[in-house]
Amino acid sequence: MIGKPTDFLIRCSAAQLTKAGIENALYETRLLLEAATGISLKEQLTQPDQNLNAKQVQVFAEYVELRRNRTPFAYITGQTEFYGRKFQVENCLIPRPETELLVDLVLAKQKEWFSGKPRILELCTGTGCVGITLYLELKTECAEADVILTDISEQALATCRANIMQYCEPDCQIEVVAADLFPELQRFDLIIANPPYIKSEDIEKLEADVFEYEPHLALDGGEDGLDFYRRIAEELKPFLSDTGNTVLLLEHGSGQRNAIKQIFAETNLDIEKIIELDDFQKHDRILGFVIK
Repeated sequence: MIGKPTDFLIRCSAAQLTKAGIENALYETRLLLEAATGISLKEQLTQPDQNLNAKQVQVFAEYVELRRNRTPFAYITGQTEFYGRKFQVENCLIPRPETELLVDLVLAKQKEWFSGKPRILELCTGTGCVGITLYLELKTECAEADVILTDISEQALATCRANIMQYCEPDCQIEVVAADLFPELQRFDLIIANPPYIKSEDIEKLEADVFEYEPHLALDGGEDGLDFYRRIAEELKPFLSDTGNTVLLLEHGSGQRNAIKQIFAETNLDIEKIIELDDFQKHDRILGFVIK
């Protein structure tokens, strides 16, 4: 393939991905070429006769083969975009676009929810993309926050720390804690979680891209997918603010909203308001509680 123009390589590689059942094969091929060679999508379209050197062809071919074998695109390139920034994803669940709704909601409601410098806790943080993004976006709006990010996976926390180093100043107010859900006792104004919520029996039914590559620890929510929501409901109270309300925001799977609401209804938490938000496909996705 050395000496062949990029347009030829793109068409041949896209055909391989199409045969492997990859949706949007041509677009993904162009993204893989950009990642492998640095040739932008615009250049690919406006300069289709460019030739690649031997190293570029080798790396591009490796990327195409990985994707043909269903390796997720984000794991091939080592990163994915979230809220306009590229986050490393090694050993983490790949952030989905719908998770950006959590950030959108907090930024839209910050003046209503926070009167001073908010203390924010993100459980099951993975890449740290939500907590890091909130820290950066709130800082941009002159509303700095203290943020704690927790995860049980040391490998995920290593990636999270790398993302913090990439985007935040050395003395930033973000703390990373290895914990099986909650950290040591502290009180928070905002608690966010996108916990595992797939039923155990459904894990092996997931698409190969997910089942074979993404960490099952970040997917498996127990027999009915709700284990972590029960734990959060049971363990939450000592972490609530003692100076005002605490907002709890939970991402969940489609069709789980009512069951989670029932879990929290059976607690002795003083819930002042319930927040419900659907995703881009109109599936129930975000459930929030304003707790006194």
